[in-house]
Amino acid sequence: MDTTRLRASLNHEFQLLRAAIAGADRTAKVPCCPDWTADQLAHHVAQTYLHKVECIRLGAFPENWPPEDLDPDPVGVLDEGFAALTAAFDAHDPADPAATWHDPDQTVGFWIRRMAHETVIHRVDAEQVAGLELAPIDEDVALDGIDEFLTLFVGFYSRKYPEEYGSALRDPDQRPLAVT
Repeated sequence: MDTTRLRASLNHEFQLLRAAIAGADRTAKVPCCPDWTADQLAHHVAQTYLHKVECIRLGAFPENWPPEDLDPDPVGVLDEGFAALTAAFDAHDPADPAATWHDPDQTVGFWIRRMAHETVIHRVDAEQVAGLELAPIDEDVALDGIDEFLTLFVGFYSRKYPEEYGSALRDPDQRPLAVT
């Protein structure tokens, strides 16, 4: 997917995420992440956004992370993080350098794609914790998210950190999987 489309998706998904967090009980447990509350989910997303801003600004991973002076309000912290992230993306070309964990791609464009999909994932979490009907994920975004997961997380990580995958690589689950 091109970065223009990814940025449009990021903006759309953020608005859905923000609305869900705004309507959620701050102390409600996130169904997919029961150790998190809605408040903690919002802070996680904001910290993730701000971390990527620093990866772009510094050209390295930030030390002393996460920052301690974030807005305690879940909507406020999301707004703060998203504003900083989009400002960083606006100030750079996707080909500009940025520190990433994916050795073959050390660019701002990597973070545009990753944050677009990160936002989709956590938007679904936010809608679930708020008790909302899940908004559909655009087909092109969903397909790109599947590609990202398979190429980056499974393909790259399984080669770089095979010990993290344990027996899953040696003795894979043989059950068929259907994606519809």
